[in-house]
Amino acid sequence: MVEVVCMRQFSNIINTLSKLSKTCVIRICEDRLYFIISEEHSIPYRISVWSMLHRNEFFNSYTMVGDSEKNEIFLEFSSDMLASSLSSVKTGNNVLSLKIKLTDKVSPCITLELELASQSSHSQMCIHDVPVFIVAKKDWTDYQEPTITEYNISIQLPNTKIVKNIIDKLKKIANKVTISATTKGTFSLLAKTTSATIEIHFKDLIVKKLNNTGINLYMLIICYFVASSPSAAVCIDIKKLSQFLTCDSINPSVMICNLITNHLLHLSLNHTGFALNYYLTAIEE
Repeated sequence: MVEVVCMRQFSNIINTLSKLSKTCVIRICEDRLYFIISEEHSIPYRISVWSMLHRNEFFNSYTMVGDSEKNEIFLEFSSDMLASSLSSVKTGNNVLSLKIKLTDKVSPCITLELELASQSSHSQMCIHDVPVFIVAKKDWTDYQEPTITEYNISIQLPNTKIVKNIIDKLKKIANKVTISATTKGTFSLLAKTTSATIEIHFKDLIVKKLNNTGINLYMLIICYFVASSPSAAVCIDIKKLSQFLTCDSINPSVMICNLITNHLLHLSLNHTGFALNYYLTAIEE
């Protein structure tokens, strides 16, 4: 990886993931990288973050050999440690290249080799080793992409920075927020305290067409009862939403909010070369 824009974007993605969980699983494939975070203490097992990077958009050279018929590798690592190792990419202008390797140094590691510019004629190398845990093949099914479901409403969000600023202010006075949307293109935020009710509305937003494919039985039952609804609402933990909205540093071109009433908020962020999906289950109002 030699382009400054790619290195900084990669650093921003890892930094966003580190705000959402202390640990993360990386799935390495022939043409893509996946970063996956599971919801803590969830029964049954649920994915909260599913992120995908196209190798050609980030890496000038990419070689991998997996130990399976599918040619894949699954590793668990500390997202904080990886984000910290990439801090010089985010803050400095002297990083010439970034090379990522899988190495065996007493224990398996993700090794980052950063080539740094110096005042002399020779560049300097900075090496970081991030220990990893190899995910057993029998557990790979726990990290598969969440089933695509039909939503009550899918709506394109307004500017991410504006939404983040509002959520950060509401977070100071409330523990949860109700997010709602209508088929007429209205997106709303509602927070309540013992002394006040705060509502924010965004109008004339783009409503996306619903996708009817890949519905599992559980979601089909939910959608059967709510498919005809002209609006949808879900109450969620406001701190978790605020943590995800640090993704504004990635500068997403589009963010879609998908709602299943009283069950799920799914935020889908798309940008050139990668996608980031965040799943938040509902809490009681």
